[in-house]
Amino acid sequence: MSLHTSLAERVIKEYGPRLLGMPRASHDALTLELDNGIVLQARFVSDNEYSIQWRQGDAEQRIDTAPLHPGLASHPNHRHTAEGTVCADTLTRIDRSPWENLLAVLQMLLKADASAPLDMTI
Repeated sequence: MSLHTSLAERVIKEYGPRLLGMPRASHDALTLELDNGIVLQARFVSDNEYSIQWRQGDAEQRIDTAPLHPGLASHPNHRHTAEGTVCADTLTRIDRSPWENLLAVLQMLLKADASAPLDMTI
């Protein structure tokens, strides 16, 4: 079983009622549609190499671990904001498991109200 498939199973178990449809898991990504209009796509290459992006309408953000921003306190993980800036990531950590990192992002996203723009500050 792939990592993304096992993550999909955990998401269904923990948050099934909050999903619109079944998670789509493949060998390189997991895509979730949440009941508040947010679409999340997670790609885990390893525990410490990942990209988690989400969008609501036209607003999109991403956390990833590409080692491109050494000046950030959270290096190598960092967040690309909807405004196009790069800042420290305060949700995920490379010393956590993929599930723990996905869970941190999911918990933040599930607090969003579908009728209002997502407050994507982390």
